[in-house]
Amino acid sequence: RVLFRSVAAHPGASACSVHRLPVHRPLCVVLGAEGEGISAEVLDVCEVQASIPMESGVDSLNVAAASAVFFSEIRRLRGEPAGASGGIGWVG
Repeated sequence: RVLFRSVAAHPGASACSVHRLPVHRPLCVVLGAEGEGISAEVLDVCEVQASIPMESGVDSLNVAAASAVFFSEIRRLRGEPAGASGGIGWVG
């Protein structure tokens, strides 16, 4: 039994908005390397692909900025106060 939902931070056409990310289960957020992104093999095993809505002509953020947006939005969606860890940690 899988205890977490795997989420690829990916700007693909099939990606949902990070603002609509299902956060009711623990998450494993996968962020790709700048320039290379996430490999096709990893994208295939992620349950959800989520993107950050951006202005026209902008197609990506650096990985530090993208991770800040993702984790801040996850805390907001969970109703956690700003500054709370909310169980968010790093594995690397």
